[in-house]
Amino acid sequence: LSVNADEPLPPASMTKMMTEYLIADMIKKGKFKWDDVVTVGDNASKTIGSRIFLDANDQHTVRELYIAMAVGSANDATVALAEYAAGSEQEFVKLMNETAKKFGMKTAHFINSTGLDRADMPEKYRPSAEGETVMSAMDAAILGKHIVLDHPDFAEFTAIQSYKFRPRDKNPIINWNWMLETNKDIPNFKAYAYPGLDGLKTGHTNNAGNCFTGTAERDGMRLISVVMGT
Repeated sequence: LSVNADEPLPPASMTKMMTEYLIADMIKKGKFKWDDVVTVGDNASKTIGSRIFLDANDQHTVRELYIAMAVGSANDATVALAEYAAGSEQEFVKLMNETAKKFGMKTAHFINSTGLDRADMPEKYRPSAEGETVMSAMDAAILGKHIVLDHPDFAEFTAIQSYKFRPRDKNPIINWNWMLETNKDIPNFKAYAYPGLDGLKTGHTNNAGNCFTGTAERDGMRLISVVMGT
């Protein structure tokens, strides 16, 4: 089924799939390790929206920040990883756009690592070039396919139902993806659990509406589905 699959739309936090892909790829290539410690910078500490309230100079491992990004869609953790990987978020964005072209994503254009609208980025760190982040449903599906094929261990992160980021945190991060099969035993979510579903990414801003790239495997066959702007 395909409806308006090539129309560029704001993808909100589905943008983070590209950040996830690139960070996982850099680890695979030995650029850094899951246990490396990241020192949080000013940009990440000022990033709003869904977040884990990182302060400048906080220190967390790549793995901890990656889980916060993949499970809780934390914008501040995402920016911290982007800056760690490329020196600055905008240098990382260049890699995102280059990779999108390499994958044959025809409409995708990224202005940040998170999917936040330009107006919601910390003013000092907004890009000079015009425009917003956009991606078609087909581009999101292509990106999802590359995650699934190139990083087959993706579900080690995307299927986590909840995660306590700091020992002192009262509440754990809850996965925004209510359709996870791992939700079948959670009273509040079991009505939504979908057999075989182990990822990939949700997204929501007022501008983008609700967005979802899902992937499920049954009987050895994996499918990817994307909905945007609902």
